[in-house]
Amino acid sequence: MTEKKEYYKTLGVDRGSSQDEIKRAYRRLAKKYHPDLNKENHKESEEKFKEVSEAYEVLSDTQKRANYDKFGSAGVDFGRGGFEWSNFTRFSDVEDIFGGLFKDLFGGNFGRAQGGSSMFDDLFGRGHTGADAGYRPERGSDIQYDLEIDLEDAAMGMEEEISIARLDFCPNCSGTGANAGGLETCATCRGTGQVKRVQRQGFAQFISIGSCPRCRGTGKEIKDPCENCNGNGKIKVNKKILVKMPAGVDTGSRLRIAGEGNAGERGGPPGDLYVMIHVREHEFFKERATTCFVMLLFTSRRRCLAMR
Repeated sequence: MTEKKEYYKTLGVDRGSSQDEIKRAYRRLAKKYHPDLNKENHKESEEKFKEVSEAYEVLSDTQKRANYDKFGSAGVDFGRGGFEWSNFTRFSDVEDIFGGLFKDLFGGNFGRAQGGSSMFDDLFGRGHTGADAGYRPERGSDIQYDLEIDLEDAAMGMEEEISIARLDFCPNCSGTGANAGGLETCATCRGTGQVKRVQRQGFAQFISIGSCPRCRGTGKEIKDPCENCNGNGKIKVNKKILVKMPAGVDTGSRLRIAGEGNAGERGGPPGDLYVMIHVREHEFFKERATTCFVMLLFTSRRRCLAMR
């Protein structure tokens, strides 16, 4: 049974209080119960601080407040374990509230860390790891293709069709790796695509968030794998590509063909194809940068004639 919570009473406000009044009440109580200001009763103040933060999380959100007003505590669901700091979402307000508080406590620009990130990013898990780390699209890898051409073609330019092997999305499963209806919610991350690692230091909670290793950030597990790709979602295919080389290419020249590399992850774009040019040695001409030097070959008879 859900524990009954008196959120209005916790913040000391009326049911008809405005958002500004609720915000002011939270600021006052947050400062009162901040654990760093209550060293002697650190554990108790930490619990009170968490209580007022839970109340503010509900009453500062229009939808959560409406559900609470209509259904009471049953209308607010923070999961089986109840409210945790990871449930705190009022980031648009919290820096305004705590910025002044920590400036009063510690002075200066305490609320802003090096690199421009806020201390609250670290406290509530919005730091450089990113709350959406599990969902982040990943670009596909690039492919390199070595192409050997004649010196005449290097000088004049040419078009040549090449065949490359690359990873592409499986056409049978559209890249999911599963047959129709063959996906289920990942048991490790419960469909979020993310896993959290939580470390506590006093009142502060530091959360690092990364892609779930079990589902690789997709939030889904394959229960009925696609036979065509063996559940990988990708297959190796051979593709013909027309390469257009401009005049004046040289050994070591690199042509980039965008989007013709391997397929990406989680909706990410494909990589690129890089064609590396190698110019064959010529019987009469020597290639040096963009200049060609002719080597005149004389027979012994012609050399004798030239000396007369």
